[in-house]
Amino acid sequence: MEDVQIIDLYWRRDEEAIRATDAKYGSFCHRLAMNILHSFQDSEECVSDTYGRCWDTMPPRRPGSLRAYLGTIIRNLSISRYRAARAQKRFGGAEVLLSELQDCVPAPENVQRTVEAAELGGLISGWLEGLDREDRALFLRRYWNGDPVKDLAGELGVELRAVELDVLALPEVAANPADRCYHCKRAVFSAISQAARADGFPLLIDGTNASDDAAGRPGMRALEELSVRSPLRECGLTKGEVRRLSKEAGLFTWDKPAYACLATRIPAGEEITREKLQKTEAAESLLFSLGFSDFRVRLLGGRAMIQLPEGQLPLLLERRGQVLDGLKGKYSAVLLDLEPRAGEPR
Repeated sequence: MEDVQIIDLYWRRDEEAIRATDAKYGSFCHRLAMNILHSFQDSEECVSDTYGRCWDTMPPRRPGSLRAYLGTIIRNLSISRYRAARAQKRFGGAEVLLSELQDCVPAPENVQRTVEAAELGGLISGWLEGLDREDRALFLRRYWNGDPVKDLAGELGVELRAVELDVLALPEVAANPADRCYHCKRAVFSAISQAARADGFPLLIDGTNASDDAAGRPGMRALEELSVRSPLRECGLTKGEVRRLSKEAGLFTWDKPAYACLATRIPAGEEITREKLQKTEAAESLLFSLGFSDFRVRLLGGRAMIQLPEGQLPLLLERRGQVLDGLKGKYSAVLLDLEPRAGEPR
């Protein structure tokens, strides 16, 4: 059925409109929601809510493209659900209430931020207009729909190359010296650079920002030696500014917690093994599932040392039993660092 016919059904208040929408665009809506939520049940509910939103808004609306209309609705609903789920885990719903207040109570905008966000949007729009139709569609499918790279490569018949490297096989990394990050970064980016140059790409860039102190990060020396460019750092954008601009651009990852390399949980000088990294990953995954964020589980001679922001200490007392049940079998003891971990500014 053509879009215009389906829209006419909505305008006539004919419930066949929802069945026709699902038949034509159901898989598209489910895929977009799943790319954001990674939960079948949540995606199902968002699709259902999208159809309900269409029913409530047509009439008076008559969209020129039903697919684009559906995509905008389900993307916004999915991002809202994603944020709400994370807020409930971390702050007991406080973030959801604040978000609702923002929708209800208008607040004056910071002019500089508005100009920067508009400037960024204009630059992206101008760049997209310069692409041909196929490249523009590819960009939107990846960064608007969130389609997996593997799927896009398969559809386009483009080779997807994964650069494989076992850094723990390198003695200078596994031994975990004070400059381990330098050796690891140099090995990783050397392998990527070699593969990129073989494909005709002479330039590598990374996400280092202006908040990263070169003096305290040996890995940045490796980037300099290999001529890897860091646009965020070169433009003077700090971590806080990247988050702010991401939020103003509508990116749902704007407040994604910082997540440093798992090797940093193992004291310098102690050998890094795959088993230690897997144990650390499992421990931190448990705490994430219990609603903690911006924390670390460090390895201290077979014991787990938990470091938390001060505001999450009450949550730890509340969920002490669950934490102990999950960690005691993996560690000889579970300790709490009474010095609160300094949270990253948002």
